[in-house]
Amino acid sequence: MKSPDDIHFSICMPVYNGRGHIAGALESVRAQTHPHWELIVVEDASSEPCQDIVEAFAATVTQRVLYHANPINLGCARTRDLGFALAQHAYLAPLDHDDVWRPGHLAALAREFADGDPDFVFTGCTTFGNDINAPGPDFMPQPSMLGELRAAFFYCRYWTQPSSLAFNRRLLARIGPWSQGLERKPKHLPGHRDMAEDRNFILRAFKAGVEPRWTGQVTTFYRQHTASMRAQDNYNLVTRAWLHNELGLFEGFSRREQRHYLGHVNANAARVLASNPRYRRLATSFYFQAWRWCPWRVDRLWRAAWTRMQPAASAQ
Repeated sequence: MKSPDDIHFSICMPVYNGRGHIAGALESVRAQTHPHWELIVVEDASSEPCQDIVEAFAATVTQRVLYHANPINLGCARTRDLGFALAQHAYLAPLDHDDVWRPGHLAALAREFADGDPDFVFTGCTTFGNDINAPGPDFMPQPSMLGELRAAFFYCRYWTQPSSLAFNRRLLARIGPWSQGLERKPKHLPGHRDMAEDRNFILRAFKAGVEPRWTGQVTTFYRQHTASMRAQDNYNLVTRAWLHNELGLFEGFSRREQRHYLGHVNANAARVLASNPRYRRLATSFYFQAWRWCPWRVDRLWRAAWTRMQPAASAQ
């Protein structure tokens, strides 16, 4: 068994136009009670870079701080991968530039990694908006989920955020980079290119049989940008359905229950798309996929045919 002091973290922070929030994230890194860390900041071609803020922070700590600026915008997922590639330590801890850690965050993760050396550990998180002193609810697994965390994530009964997790670098050798698979996402799907980039990585890990470990603590503050969430939530359902279709069924729990769930996810995505004339034809493929997961639901096959016959949006 390792000691928590044997666990050294590479904190990998992607930044895009983050001058307004990064100071809070950096201060939360400084406040960590676990001292064995380095910080890798990768700026993704921001219009207002924060190099000066990072360098000022680096001058006040003894740990290694590396700043790298992408010459072109790569998107969040590939920027994370670049940060991981620049990191020196075995344990990788993502931290988004607008999120914040409690002082005991890395210490809680280190205790779990030292106990049996799991591949993947996560904490609970507290949501907040513009004011961290007025937080929203805490999110953590319910006791009934603890014996089946892979299933809880698969069925979206519980989810975590990138800033709430850490993993052993060997996981990347096992399942590929964080961004792997996103290049196959069809360009005609609505939403930005890296939508659900965290879900892509986490579900690929669990499909490979990785067992998640929870610290039992809530040590992450996750910032919710309400306006952007409202605009993207529905299209996130579409990306989620596409991702599940790519990954297929998981080993270890009921295939019939999975089929029910995947049919439901695809039908929801189809309804979202059918409500927008621009994407009405695209809805047909998701209704059809919903039927393929659940062939006894012939109503979905009928909806696919009916949607296909509706007029598409006229070109503007």
